[in-house]
Amino acid sequence: MPIYLLDSDVIINYFAKHQPAVSLITQISQVEAPATTVLSVVEVKIGVKDAQMPKVESFFDALKIIPLDEEIVNLAVDLIRKFSKKGKIIHLVDACIAATAIVNTMVLVTGNKKDYPMEELKLL
Repeated sequence: MPIYLLDSDVIINYFAKHQPAVSLITQISQVEAPATTVLSVVEVKIGVKDAQMPKVESFFDALKIIPLDEEIVNLAVDLIRKFSKKGKIIHLVDACIAATAIVNTMVLVTGNKKDYPMEELKLL
């Protein structure tokens, strides 16, 4: 069974009550608690209003939060450099999220598939 890594956009859409994101996260969570990256936590919390923060904190408490480590950072650098040579810009946060999924053999759940052109990355 795959382990799912939630991208920031899916979490943001979940809190905005966009039905596809709500359904997807609900369905995934019934089987196993999904994960997210520490960078997605930062991206989501930046845009949260104070009144919504307790709900967001509770949501993140239920997830496995994957920190950056040397292997993830090195792969992120490799991905950015590889795609840069092909004329494609990969943003630092996206590279780190992709590297986290690849290193941990996870399926990345994202609505921004165009941001993740890595062949070795499994997307949902």
